[in-house]
Amino acid sequence: MVNKKSNPKEKKSNLPKVNWQFVAESYLALAYSGIEKLKKYIHLTELEKEEWNKKESGWHRAYEAQLLLIPIVWNIKHALELTLKAHHVNFQGMYLEIHDLNDLKEELVNIFKIGKNNQDKKFDEFVKLVDKYYKMKMFDCELLSVSDFTNDFLRYPEGSKTAVQLNLYAFGKITEKEINQLIKDIKLIDLRLAIPADFQSLENAGLSQFANPYNKI
Repeated sequence: MVNKKSNPKEKKSNLPKVNWQFVAESYLALAYSGIEKLKKYIHLTELEKEEWNKKESGWHRAYEAQLLLIPIVWNIKHALELTLKAHHVNFQGMYLEIHDLNDLKEELVNIFKIGKNNQDKKFDEFVKLVDKYYKMKMFDCELLSVSDFTNDFLRYPEGSKTAVQLNLYAFGKITEKEINQLIKDIKLIDLRLAIPADFQSLENAGLSQFANPYNKI
């Protein structure tokens, strides 16, 4: 494990990384299931939608984008948080008791000792995704005017630390392009849950013993 200064927000994990992986993947699975339903639904005619709802749920609004997308995006975002913490547990046996994706990401940067001049395609790709959900900039718009550092805005109409509101209008403008991007995001998180960085970065940080196996459940 990596030796570093203690952080008061750090907590020793009583569970191995695979437990964290399993829960992260469960949130991804639910998000993916919702996206696949939505992807099929948006191509139906009004009559087909009526028949679909009678067969699938009996509730006429169950598959509207405005309702499905908020829990879909939250599940993806929460899976990202758990993915970052899973790697903290794997490399240190500890995790941070916070919800701030940016701070969790920076902790992983410190663990891997990745500097500004380091090239790591796998990790850089993952970092961009973390930043996207932290800043909530997606669907070609800004869902929030501030960063969601408490991971609250998709759980409540207002965040607990501010009166800034979620841009609900954007969820009603979804197209297949945005749906496909969400699917791509889920698949990337699933990959980085298994392999967070290039082998060279792990070796440079003295973590090569963790690189094999990177088997998922």
